[in-house]
Amino acid sequence: MSLLRGSGPSLCLAISLGVTLACGGGGGDTTTPPPPAITITLNQTRAELLILRTINFGANVTNTSDTAVFWTVQEGAAGGTINAQGVYTAPGNAGTYHVAAAAQADPTKTATATIKADAVVYMSSPAGNMLPNESRQYTATVAGVTNQAVIWSIKEGVSGGTVTATGLYTAPATSGTYHITATSQADPSETGSATVIQTVSTLFTNSASPVSVEQVGPATTIEINRFAGFIGTVSFSGTGVPEGLFCAFEAV
Repeated sequence: MSLLRGSGPSLCLAISLGVTLACGGGGGDTTTPPPPAITITLNQTRAELLILRTINFGANVTNTSDTAVFWTVQEGAAGGTINAQGVYTAPGNAGTYHVAAAAQADPTKTATATIKADAVVYMSSPAGNMLPNESRQYTATVAGVTNQAVIWSIKEGVSGGTVTATGLYTAPATSGTYHITATSQADPSETGSATVIQTVSTLFTNSASPVSVEQVGPATTIEINRFAGFIGTVSFSGTGVPEGLFCAFEAV
């Protein structure tokens, strides 16, 4: 009987300790979760513009109160420039370049945009209308590329005259408005164009002094030994005449 009485408290103690140990492993986790990662995005990731032109970029930084960014051009000075406000200026050479924005709060967070800078075709446009079958030399300069070659064409095709590989344009015999185009051989997406107004010769007059020719609109004076073309019906000395080319030259 003494054994039984002696073992009772010991058994209770063992059970009590077991419960305590089991319950002791269930405490809550008080670790603070990490803050959300900083992210950065650009208002545009691809852009295309002509050489030496500008374009504005914007950056959006989230999960931080510091939304400032650092702007850079990956190609350095050869790839153009970008200021602190994100205004990018393309270089003088055509090509593909890249601008990057890095978050000031965490410079390891960056975003990049790809930029295509295109060449520019500048084309000469001689002043004045042309006579039927008259020829004029046009020239074209391609800025931004080493290859200055251009491909000449006429928008209206063969009905608009002819143009040689060197830009010598010959007007057709038919009166009308025509368009000459020079396309960059290095970058066929870039072109320059000129408009030609060609009139038909139908009347010549002889006068020892400047002649005033009036059309629908303001009066036009033809100087001695000069030519002028008109579209539409005009009035010459009170007599209606058809459209055409008029010449005033000195009497002999």
